[in-house]
Amino acid sequence: VGDEIAVKESSKDKPLFAGSAELYKRRLPLNWFEVDHTKFAGKVLSEPNRDDIQLAVTDRLIVELYSK
Repeated sequence: VGDEIAVKESSKDKPLFAGSAELYKRRLPLNWFEVDHTKFAGKVLSEPNRDDIQLAVTDRLIVELYSK
């Protein structure tokens, strides 16, 4: 919580990041992560819980993989 991440100034104009702000604006906002599109930066507001994760994953398979 409180960690911040940002794209380096020299990398903001690279093609990888050019359309990322527009793509991210179309996604549902995350309750646990704050995004500043103008600065290409983000901040962790709280730890996400399982309900906050929007990916379709099977927790059991992850546990099985890491328990080997």
